[in-house]
Amino acid sequence: MLTPGQIFRRLRALWRRDQLERDLEDELDFHLQMTAESRIAHGETPQSARLGAGRELGPVLELKDRVRDARGLRPVEDLLTDLRLAWRGLARRPAFTAAGVITLALGVGGVTAVSGAIHDILLTPLPFAQPDRLVVVWEFDERRSASQEVSPGNFLDWRARTTSFENLVAVEPFGLDWISPDGPVTLSTWLVSEGFFQLLGVAPLAGRIFRSDEHDPGRGQVVVLGYALWQRMFGGDSSIVGRTLTLDREPYQVIGIMPRDFDLPYGNDAVWAPKVLEGWEATARASPFYTVIGRLRPDATLDRAQADLDRVASQLAREFPGSNGRLGARLVPLTEQLVGRTRSALLILLGAVGLVLLVAAANVVSLQLARGLDRAREFSVRVALGAGRWRMVRQLTTEAAALALLGSLLGFILSIVVLAVIRRLAPPELPRIDQLGVDGFVLLVALLSGLLTTSLSALAPALWAARNHPAQGLGTAPRGVTASRAAGRWRAALVAAQFGLALVLLVGTGLLLRSFVSLLSEDRGFRTDRNLVVVTQAWSFFPTPPARAEFVRQASEAIAGIPGIEAVGMTSAIPLHESIGAEEGSVAIRGQPAGPDGLPQVSVAVVTSGLFETLGIPLRGGRLFTPDDRQGTAPVMLVNQSFVRRHFAGGSGVGQRIAVAFGRQEAVEREIVGVVGDVRRHDLHEAARPTVYLPHAQAPTGAVGFVVRTAGEPRLMLEQVKRAIWSLNPQMPVASATTMEQLVGESLRERRFLLTLLALFALIGLGLAATGIFGTMSYIAAERTREIGVRMAFGADPRRVRWMVLSRAVRLAGAGVLAGLAGALLTGRLVEGLLYGVRPVDPVAFGGGILLLFGVALGAAWLPARRASRLDPVDALRSE
Repeated sequence: MLTPGQIFRRLRALWRRDQLERDLEDELDFHLQMTAESRIAHGETPQSARLGAGRELGPVLELKDRVRDARGLRPVEDLLTDLRLAWRGLARRPAFTAAGVITLALGVGGVTAVSGAIHDILLTPLPFAQPDRLVVVWEFDERRSASQEVSPGNFLDWRARTTSFENLVAVEPFGLDWISPDGPVTLSTWLVSEGFFQLLGVAPLAGRIFRSDEHDPGRGQVVVLGYALWQRMFGGDSSIVGRTLTLDREPYQVIGIMPRDFDLPYGNDAVWAPKVLEGWEATARASPFYTVIGRLRPDATLDRAQADLDRVASQLAREFPGSNGRLGARLVPLTEQLVGRTRSALLILLGAVGLVLLVAAANVVSLQLARGLDRAREFSVRVALGAGRWRMVRQLTTEAAALALLGSLLGFILSIVVLAVIRRLAPPELPRIDQLGVDGFVLLVALLSGLLTTSLSALAPALWAARNHPAQGLGTAPRGVTASRAAGRWRAALVAAQFGLALVLLVGTGLLLRSFVSLLSEDRGFRTDRNLVVVTQAWSFFPTPPARAEFVRQASEAIAGIPGIEAVGMTSAIPLHESIGAEEGSVAIRGQPAGPDGLPQVSVAVVTSGLFETLGIPLRGGRLFTPDDRQGTAPVMLVNQSFVRRHFAGGSGVGQRIAVAFGRQEAVEREIVGVVGDVRRHDLHEAARPTVYLPHAQAPTGAVGFVVRTAGEPRLMLEQVKRAIWSLNPQMPVASATTMEQLVGESLRERRFLLTLLALFALIGLGLAATGIFGTMSYIAAERTREIGVRMAFGADPRRVRWMVLSRAVRLAGAGVLAGLAGALLTGRLVEGLLYGVRPVDPVAFGGGILLLFGVALGAAWLPARRASRLDPVDALRSE
């Protein structure tokens, strides 16, 4: 084993190699001169003395090699020599180098970008202490077989009765109003129960976190800022800590700022405030709006904690059968909760770019084989002069490594672009998406994938060169023709494999595209064009029901009076929008007793009559609300078609009386006066739920979403709509503003994200496959130049010559289709969970992919076929 001193001397010798070579030459010259002078002194002639001195000293080249070997640097010197030869070889063949580098970069860039995204999103541990022990706890509604948020009463009982958790904390969505320099705004707020930050084990970037006493009534006037909000609203000024802001017309002190990577439960463009429990919450079990996070005890497992929750849920079901009769609890690891939906999409993308990399590798192998055939004479000369197999393989592998380095660096640059595309297209719920970027891991993946791919692709030509016979490239032995044909068969097999891989990508893309089109063509139940949505919370500005009813009436009239406004309506449940108020309720239908699961649960929306005209929701029976449906008149309601189908099969339901309870309101018996069309509330791929609509004048909620249909571009009317609202209260902030088309786009963002990237990779794979078949057909046509010339000389029809080349392309594409069908079928099964209205074995997707492959094959082979059919027989035979 070398000592540190020996290693240092060898490195020093490598650094001073040129000087050492000069010293060696000088020393040898000195020895020759001294020996010659000694011989002259003994009577020899100068010429005889010089010859004798050379014989006495021995072979100079061998002596130099022994001296160099003694330095221990021969392997390094050989490597440097190989690298110089590799760079020279690549520089002499710029077309080959460019094709190989670009092909490799396309595959490496995609794999690197998606691998980096998977590393940052799926594999990087959450920025919390012992994240594997953190869990999210949901209520599980057995009637709907669905998880939901947790009601305050159930959370408090879980926290008091379970024994498997160190602590359980609750998070409630809220909004604090602030008069910013740009006008009133609503700050997205998370009210967190005691111990929230301590449970997660996260320290603030600046300042401190909440103390226990700040969760007591009257003591919770403090906030902690999220990093993004701190940067956006306060310019990253750290002196904000300790300052007082007026939020909801009350003084709140800023006590801390959270780190950039802290975004729980969702987003860091928000503030956190202490949750102060109100008296009614201890018994509230019908209104789930808490997100509950827990930390398992060191000795607790997930199964044990789930059993513990099941035990408490069973107790609560017996104690409160009305609200908890069919209500359980479900425990999900926090990591799974945050990245579970993302994992399948990212893994599908990784599989897609892996296929692209394989197609790129096959292309590089084809290029290496073609170059190997061109260099047959060079290899033969080397073998004839005594070059060993290892020396040949080492040289070709070094050239492959140089090509890999160039392709990897270009792929690394391309991965930066792909990561930017992923950040732009990714759905907002994708965790840590804003932190995706280039780091050491991305660079390492680029280098390793490029080196591995190119090294593997160099094996075939290297082994072929190592087996090459000296006469094979120096003469015209038949064996050389055999090797050429063998290499041609290898290239044809590689092209067929490329088309098989491309088919897998095309079928996957086609299935998702068909699903996307099917989803867009579904009747969503409302119109989206030229509709502006403006949300505000009127609770604190208009605290009484009559005041809220009057505010909505006056605001609707003010907005309707703006030139360019065609219709305006209000709702507390905006389609495809996140919840802005209570939306769940129960109904008791006169003449229909409650079932074993208790009272039926329905969606509830408080609206004005203008909403149905604005959104184009059709009336299916009865009437809509009128101005006479106000406080003090007979309570009324509308229901949707899904409600009628479930509860009044065979009838319209108009005239029926139903008691409706939702939020914290007591049940009120109402008459159904009309039936309206179904609306897909939360997601376009989910069927409409039974829904009841209440007139705002009779159930005046403070969660107000104005939907405005405009004559032109909706965004241009936003400022005027805001001014109309501020005319009633200049301090009332607008919580959010968007358009219905944007809401539809955001609901499809996850599918569009996966479809766009998969289509991009499929096109790259198809393009690489087309390039491969173009090169193969050109090679085949060139190889058969003499045969084609003879055929043309004997009067062959140019069309038959063209078909001879094209038919070979069709056969290669057919072989690729047969090879890729199994992978395409597997792909259909893998993406089945992402499909809507499309079967995994969809004939349109499969047929379209196959036809496109054959079309690309014919298109890529057309130019070589056309060139072959135009050969001059005399020129073709003369060239041979």
